[in-house]
Amino acid sequence: MLSLMLKSAHRLFVSAGLVAFSLSFASLASAQIEAQVVMDGLNNPRGLAIGADGAVYVAEAGRGGNGASVVAIPGETVSFGTTGAVSRWKLGEAQTRVRTGIASVADQAAPPQQGGPGSGATGLHDIVWSGGEMYGVIGWVGAGAERTAFAANGGDGSLFGRFVRLTSGGAFTGGVTYLADFVDYEQANNTDNGTLPGPGGLPEYNSNPYGIFARAGGGFAAIDAGANVLFDIGADNTTLTPLATFLPQPNPLYDDANPANGGPVYQAVPTSVTLGPNGSLFVSQLAGYPFKQGGANIYSVPSGGGAPTSVYTGFTTVIDLAFGPDGNLYVLQLTQNGLGPESNMNPGPGQLIRVDPTTGVKTLLNVTIPGPPDVLRFSSGMAFGGDGSLYVSNLGISPGGGQVLRLTGVTVPEPGAGLLALVGIVPIAAVIARRRRK
Repeated sequence: MLSLMLKSAHRLFVSAGLVAFSLSFASLASAQIEAQVVMDGLNNPRGLAIGADGAVYVAEAGRGGNGASVVAIPGETVSFGTTGAVSRWKLGEAQTRVRTGIASVADQAAPPQQGGPGSGATGLHDIVWSGGEMYGVIGWVGAGAERTAFAANGGDGSLFGRFVRLTSGGAFTGGVTYLADFVDYEQANNTDNGTLPGPGGLPEYNSNPYGIFARAGGGFAAIDAGANVLFDIGADNTTLTPLATFLPQPNPLYDDANPANGGPVYQAVPTSVTLGPNGSLFVSQLAGYPFKQGGANIYSVPSGGGAPTSVYTGFTTVIDLAFGPDGNLYVLQLTQNGLGPESNMNPGPGQLIRVDPTTGVKTLLNVTIPGPPDVLRFSSGMAFGGDGSLYVSNLGISPGGGQVLRLTGVTVPEPGAGLLALVGIVPIAAVIARRRRK
């Protein structure tokens, strides 16, 4: 099956005179990029981090196991295993797993055409270095009710929905240190005021921490894709403070006579956060079911918190974003066609898009890989290395088949240099997750 993280979504510059750019992808400028596979055999690879020594580290969400089971939002039964990991690669050195034994859950009954047992795992979703230590976020498949059900089957739900430290004294020794608890926060606050479908408007609790960013002055910003919240993590590494809440958006495909097109609104499902060039936080959006083509945005949030402002629009299923050494914004789409009815069961390849932050010009970077696959497929994270190369997690819902790619020649000497004409700029008013059942 598709990753629970992906299916789960069925559920800016901030400055004077800022506008949001929305462009037609049919006429995008394009450039050819060749990729080298530098890591393979990974279990559901997700976020990437670059170490002080230039080594590339990747979070592996694992493949679950044969332990305790729980029925996850949106209805799959997933089972526990300690198959999550962190793997490392550096030029001239062998790929190694430097941290193993991290909690993971996955569907062990998924048929081969849906990825097979262990595909689409929920586990270690993102990692970051800060102060010489590695930190990360481990996702979850619901909230408090799912933790209770998991415990009744012999599981320990406190291992999930957490901010964690993965090293001690900079070394991958000792156990994982569990810090802030996103599930507890969601259960106590339901920050986005999510409600279950149907009469009564009962509250819906849903947490799936997915992205993490280390702030330059200390502390962290984190994305909870299930709760639709950007959080600040306090200096004690346990206190969560909402910086922004991402509200549902009108669903232009809604048709009361055709429930396959989804409900009247879709959930925002933020996925990643990074620092913008003006000091604000930039946040990417997957967008929930029906995964409207062109329905995902890039948002800007003031560093100290505030209402999110949409700065770039017209994307589809965005899973990560990063500013390159050339000053351009790079956006990683999980798919070209989305994951809903508009895709006609063909999500298409992933896409890497360069955005000139000054003009809004978008360039599609056509990535060629020594296959199979020979294109991006369910790519799930990216990070720039010190050498200017872009590293991308590929086959991010594959148990045992995941990759890390090294892309060279991605950046341009100056932002906007050599790009083709802007194909449609319009100002607009106002940007992974578990599926919100709406």
